[in-house]
Amino acid sequence: MSVYLIPLLFILIFALTVFKKVKPYEAFTFGVKSAIPFAVSIFPYLVSIFVLTELFEASGLSNALSKLLSPIFNLLGIPSELTKLVLIKPFSGNGALAVLTDIYITLTEWIVIFLDAHQLFMEVAKLFFT
Repeated sequence: MSVYLIPLLFILIFALTVFKKVKPYEAFTFGVKSAIPFAVSIFPYLVSIFVLTELFEASGLSNALSKLLSPIFNLLGIPSELTKLVLIKPFSGNGALAVLTDIYITLTEWIVIFLDAHQLFMEVAKLFFT
C-alpha cells in the first residue's frame, strides 16, 4: 500500500490541476521561485546552530555539563548516556539527532562485543562440557 502512496499523490495533484485549469509546471516553478529567498534567509540561522552545537561539543562543555548533571538525571530515571541528548535537544533538533546517532553507534558496538563474547562463551562451553 505505501509503495503506491507517492505515485497516487502525484496523480491526484495532476488531476486537481487539470480540474482547476492550472498549469502544473508554471505553478511548480512559481513555488520554487518563492522558496529560494526563504532558503537563503534561513541559511545563516542553520549555519549558526550547527557551528554552536559543534563548539559546545568540541569545547568540552557538553562533557562537563553531562558529568555535573548526570546524578540528577539518574534520580529522574534518565541514563547517564542520554545526558548530552537531553542537554542539546532544546537548542538543536539536528544536533540532538547527531548525538542520538552517536549513542546508537556506541550501543551497537557494545552489542556486537556482547554478542561476540556470548558466542565465544557458548563455543567454549560446548568444547568443555559436551
